[in-house]
Amino acid sequence: MLRLVAVQAKTSVEDYLSADSFKAKIFSLCQEALSGYSGEAILAFPEVIGLPLLFAKDYKAMADSGLRLAFINLLKRDYKALFATAIQHKISLKSLYFYNALAAYKIYKESFAEAAKEFGAVIIAGTMFLPEIDDEITKGSHILGRGVYNYSYSFLPSSKTIARVAKVNLTRLEQKLLLDKAS
Repeated sequence: MLRLVAVQAKTSVEDYLSADSFKAKIFSLCQEALSGYSGEAILAFPEVIGLPLLFAKDYKAMADSGLRLAFINLLKRDYKALFATAIQHKISLKSLYFYNALAAYKIYKESFAEAAKEFGAVIIAGTMFLPEIDDEITKGSHILGRGVYNYSYSFLPSSKTIARVAKVNLTRLEQKLLLDKAS
């Protein structure tokens, strides 16, 4: 019998301090969700579990000061690079989402894909705010367009990505955070 498990996750800053710590957290949550069960399973992770990965280049600041202060420190320290990102992608404040998007995406995708393979489960990964990212053999991962969406990816037990879904009905908060509505 197929088992559908809604994974509840209590996370901390420590879970996002490195790619390895995020992967370990995802593996731990999978292990707990499937404990005592052998059979096919679909694991659904909570919304925005991947959001702190946008600080993938700034783990130390996040560990020292927490997510809110890491965000402020990022603005203060990297304002020139953020401005350059805004110009490159022809966006404004959304540049905050673009700045670390590729590094965050890599950690998110690899962690959930490897967990799907390790635990032999279909995984509906929790969401994170990202621009549209395409994976091409010749170009590698790269950003397409100027939109930022609340994306969830799904992975087969083979680790293959089978879906990328952007949220259609945004909350007021998501609208204030400049996310785009999927069409």
